[in-house]
Amino acid sequence: MIDEREADDVRAWLATADTVDVRVDLGFTMDAGRARARRRRIGQIAATGALALAVLAGVPGVIALADRDATGTSPVAAARTPPPDGPFSCTFQALPAPEGVGTSRFNIDIEAIDPSGRYVIAQAIPHGDPRGARKSLLWDNGVGQVLPAADSRPTAVSENGVVAGNSMSDNRAWLYRNGTVSDIPVPAGAAAVDIVDIDRNGDLLGAVTAGGTVRTAVWRSNNLANPEFLDVPGDIVSPTRFLAGGGVLGYGVTGRKLYMWNAERQLATYTPPAGADESKTVVTPDGWVTAAGHRPNREEMIAVRWKLDTGEVEFPALPTVTPPAASFLLKDIARNGALLYSATTRMFVVRGDHVAQLPAPDGLEAYAQDINEFGTRIAGRVSQGANTLDGLTMALWTC
Repeated sequence: MIDEREADDVRAWLATADTVDVRVDLGFTMDAGRARARRRRIGQIAATGALALAVLAGVPGVIALADRDATGTSPVAAARTPPPDGPFSCTFQALPAPEGVGTSRFNIDIEAIDPSGRYVIAQAIPHGDPRGARKSLLWDNGVGQVLPAADSRPTAVSENGVVAGNSMSDNRAWLYRNGTVSDIPVPAGAAAVDIVDIDRNGDLLGAVTAGGTVRTAVWRSNNLANPEFLDVPGDIVSPTRFLAGGGVLGYGVTGRKLYMWNAERQLATYTPPAGADESKTVVTPDGWVTAAGHRPNREEMIAVRWKLDTGEVEFPALPTVTPPAASFLLKDIARNGALLYSATTRMFVVRGDHVAQLPAPDGLEAYAQDINEFGTRIAGRVSQGANTLDGLTMALWTC
């Protein structure tokens, strides 16, 4: 999800954005991942530790490979089938809050939806007590439960239903699999571990904080005690998400570069065009990048695309809807390039040349937050207004 805090960050970044310098040949597609709050925390830590760069300058980076057999038994991965081309419509499904975590007592914030759209994770924060113990929630095909992770926040969910998250009361990270929560060991000498993504094998991507700096790390599912580090000399890398085919995406905190490693550990570095937001980026097989961004001299955050091998930049046409919308805000991007837009009190999914509105029950408005890899399932909420609890219900749309 792209929220208003992220929009403010992007507007501030745009004031000092570099000129276009995009000349990288990348033929892989990014897996969606969610780490917005953790990236903010990691960025803040890294900003204070920039002086530690000299320590990292001589450390080689290492990355785990994907598409291997993972240890441990997990639910069978949910189906991932692209939709047919052509017009489509969307249906609404309520996601009932698990017992004891009603919306009258908790503010529930959707964190992520898995690539297939089967699993949805969220964090429940007590009303009137933002420092109170938080709960991690998981829905499986619309059935919700509270995960047995005390005072926690889920940050990523795989198509196997494995959930990774972080403790809110200390510096632990954890993994939920088959009804059990286990801690992810903190490396010796480290102060904290933050998990931002999980792939289909159960491998984890995150950051290890030690000595006032941050290092990107990959944990293999069969060796969680020994993370493999990925460093870039001269920069601090904040982890963003896994790439399809065994790669990793990271963001240079000091240099504002995007770093991409493929499965062969080859590093590609590029500077996004002015206006692009690194936290929401999709690379499609045709070599085009889609990200959230701004038109010159415009405030609204929409989709911006650029060609990796030429640097060509374009802004896709905004959805044509009835009645017409005064403005649009891009909320999320599917891995295949489908877009999730809000227009005041309406939400729209854009797949190719076709647009569909997300319906809501009578008297309620849709507020979608996260879209799965093909733009076929979207998680969010419905309520009587953006800032009210009246009628508030978690929601899942199928398109």
